[in-house]
Amino acid sequence: MQSFLVGNRYFFGIGINKYAHESISNLNNAQKDVEVFWKTIKESYRLPGLTETTWYDESATKTNIIDSLHTICNDASRLDEIIIYFSGHGVMKGNLNTAYWVPHDGNPHSISSLISYGEIMAQIEQSKAKHILMISDSCYSGALHKSVGELVDISTNTENPPPHFFNSVRKLHGYQSRWLLTSGAKELVSDGHPDHHSPFAGSLIAYMENQENKFFSYQNLAHYVTQSVAATQSFQTPISQHMTLAAHKLGQMAFIRKDFEVPEGFGDSVDQGVLAIKSLDGEEISPEDFKHASKELMLEWFETALKHLAEKEKESQDQTERKILQADSDRIRQQVEQLMQPKTSMKLTPVQIEQWKTAIRMNKVEKTLDEIIETIDENHDKRNTLFVQSSRFYGIKDDKEAGVFSNWNDSPLYNRLVRDIISVLDSIKKDLPGPNESISGGV
Repeated sequence: MQSFLVGNRYFFGIGINKYAHESISNLNNAQKDVEVFWKTIKESYRLPGLTETTWYDESATKTNIIDSLHTICNDASRLDEIIIYFSGHGVMKGNLNTAYWVPHDGNPHSISSLISYGEIMAQIEQSKAKHILMISDSCYSGALHKSVGELVDISTNTENPPPHFFNSVRKLHGYQSRWLLTSGAKELVSDGHPDHHSPFAGSLIAYMENQENKFFSYQNLAHYVTQSVAATQSFQTPISQHMTLAAHKLGQMAFIRKDFEVPEGFGDSVDQGVLAIKSLDGEEISPEDFKHASKELMLEWFETALKHLAEKEKESQDQTERKILQADSDRIRQQVEQLMQPKTSMKLTPVQIEQWKTAIRMNKVEKTLDEIIETIDENHDKRNTLFVQSSRFYGIKDDKEAGVFSNWNDSPLYNRLVRDIISVLDSIKKDLPGPNESISGGV
């Protein structure tokens, strides 16, 4: 139920050809690589909002880089996205097995003058941004990776992808993410011939410029780059992995070209996740807020969201964006209708809860969740949590219908959802009254 590409996109580019320290050789293409990559995105892709910060050569000092990174990560809201692109020298200290970026004023013999993984992560970790993608084209950048993260392959080579592919990209965009794409492992990487691009940057730019699919996720970009560079550079192996941060929720940043037309049928899919909107006092509302909100407060939030979407639709001059906003509004109205449905009067018992748990384990999640939500009292503190689980289920269901996985139990997200639902039911059962007490109309 989350609006698609409505936040600000921050770009932080660092390209360093010239270095101050005499022991460091200058590079050929670092600044050009960053400039052309970002120019391609600005000219060809949708950017609802844009904040751009770039440092090149003499301006790319350690102080400027760290200060700017702190400002961007601190300013970005829960709807915003950040792309960080570093192109320059990198070094690795053997005993520490740690990679460092070398700023313009860096001294390879002085660790304090370099930019470490820890310094970068300290800024990224505190950010509320929805998506953060860090791209590092430097020697030994693979040492920046601290974990292995697998990507779900939803790529397609068709010129006119089916509607479910758009839905899959849209849903992945709904989950928060933190990704790191490096030009190589713990190894030297090529800067390329003068006045050209590095092999890594050349693949990035070629994909963005020539991509037949007019919408795709970060995974599609990463898959192309890692495969194409590895095929042409025997000594260089790009790596894509997620960062070891709690904020990573298996999501992926989405890219949509300006000339993209929404395919027929995309609006039939129910988005995963809980609507990220602003309340009347300007505070952002998170999924955790929904778990504890009253019915009246939830309706107030939905009303605010509908007004917000209507205003954006009125202001927008882009036909595709208006269609997306209309679809989001329709989904909110469906959620309001579900919230307003009268509940039947039923007696909730431990036996009933165990029956629900059995049905959930038998992969009868959709029907069972609807029954649970309809049964328990609207004032029960777990009812909103179940609304969140229901929304999560529909996103996972769309993945299955799109062919992302074939069997329910093959999906880690689905297995986690089942565990979460059963945990909620156990909590409800624990709070039931004793055998001499009864409750009509649920808990």
